[in-house]
Amino acid sequence: MKKLSKNKQLIGLMIITLTFKLILLVVSSNSQSMNLGWGGFQFMNPDEEGNFNIAINYLENNKYSINGRLTSFHGSFTVFVYKFLIENELSKYWYIIFYHVLSIIIFVISIPFFYNLSFKLSNHTIISMFSTILYCFYPSNLIFIGNIFTYEKFVLPLLIINFSLLFNLVKSNEYNILIFLIPLTLTLSCLLRAQVIIIYSVIFIFFIFYSVFYIKKHKLKIIFWVLTFIIVIVNSISHIPILIKNHNMFGSYILSTQLGFELMQGHNDLARGSWNPGIHYDNYSREKIPNLANLNEHEISLERKFFAVNWLKNNPFKELELIFRKTAIFLLPRNYEAGFNPINIFVHFCFLWGVALTVIRRKFDSTSFLIVSPILGVYILSIIFFVGFRWRYYAEPFFILLALYQILEYAYDKQWLRRK
Repeated sequence: MKKLSKNKQLIGLMIITLTFKLILLVVSSNSQSMNLGWGGFQFMNPDEEGNFNIAINYLENNKYSINGRLTSFHGSFTVFVYKFLIENELSKYWYIIFYHVLSIIIFVISIPFFYNLSFKLSNHTIISMFSTILYCFYPSNLIFIGNIFTYEKFVLPLLIINFSLLFNLVKSNEYNILIFLIPLTLTLSCLLRAQVIIIYSVIFIFFIFYSVFYIKKHKLKIIFWVLTFIIVIVNSISHIPILIKNHNMFGSYILSTQLGFELMQGHNDLARGSWNPGIHYDNYSREKIPNLANLNEHEISLERKFFAVNWLKNNPFKELELIFRKTAIFLLPRNYEAGFNPINIFVHFCFLWGVALTVIRRKFDSTSFLIVSPILGVYILSIIFFVGFRWRYYAEPFFILLALYQILEYAYDKQWLRRK
C-alpha cells in the first residue's frame, strides 16, 4: 500500500510539473524578457542563433564562418544539426517547439530517478518527496536556464538519470537494463555541451575508484567496466567529425576554439571570478595581445591561453584570491536573472550545513564520495575558467542530495528521526 501511495504521489508530481512547465513555456513564448524567453519560438539563444547562421553560411559556400571569419567557438555538433534542418527544409520554428517540449518531457522523466536517489540517501519517503519537489521547482529549472532555449535544460535531467542508474549499479547492486542507454545519453550530452566532458570525467573517476574497492559482486563489476569502456569508445568516435572539421579549418585537431578565450576570461588582472564581458575587458585584451586583429580564431585562442598560463605563473597570490572569490560565487545562493530567493538560500544553507557536519563528524563515507563527484566536477570547471551559472546549474540538484544525506544521517545518529 505504501509503495502504491508513493507511486501515485510521484505520478501526481510529474503531472503537476509537466503542466506548470508547459504553461510557463506558453507564457514565455509571448515575453520579451530575457529570463523568460528570447522572443517566442522564432529564436534560440544568441549562441545557437550564431550557430544557425554558421550553418547557413556553410551551405552558401562561405565555409564555417560568421561575419566573414572562420569560427569554431561554440558547439560544432549543433551546427551539423542546423545544416540537417536547412538541407531538409525542416522548420526552425517547429524545431524550437519540438526541443522545448522534448526537454520538458525528459525533465519530467528524470523526476522518479531523482526521487529514487533521494530515497536511497534518506530512507524516508516524506523527506524524499520534499527534496524531489525542490528539484522540480528549483528557480533555475523555471527561470532563465531551465525555461529559455538552452541545451543545459536537456543535459541536466539526463545527468540525473545517468547518475541514478550508475549509483544504483555500484552502490545498491541494482541492475537496470536502462543502464545501457547511458553511452547514448552521455555522448549526446557531451556533444551538446562540451563542458560536461569534464563533469562526467570526474564522476567516472570517482565511480571507477569506488568499483575497484567496494563492488563485491563480480557480475556487477564486469557490467560497470564494460559500460565504461563502451562510453569511452562511443563518445570518442562521435567527436571525430568535429575534430576533422576543425583540422580542415585551422590545422589542429580541436573540439573548439573556446578554451583559450575562457581561460583568459578567468585569469587576468580584471577577472573577478565570474563572467566579465564588456568594453574594459575588450580593450584589456587588445592591449595585452596587440596582434589580435591579424590572427584567426584558433590563433587568438592559443594566444589567450598562453597569456592566461603566464598570468597564473606570475600572479600566484592574485590567483589564490581568485580561487577564494570563485568559491564564494559558486556557493552564493542566487541564480542568474532569478536573483536571491528563499529556495536557493534554504538549499545552499543546508548544503553548507551538510558539508560542515561532514567535516566536524569526519564522516565522508562512500555515499558522500559518490554524491560529491558532480559538484566537484562543476567546481573544477569553475576554478579552471570562471563561475558561470549555466555551468553551476549541473551541481544544484546534488547540493540538495548531499545536504539531504548528511543532515539526515546526523539526525538518525542522534535518533531525532526514525527511518521510514
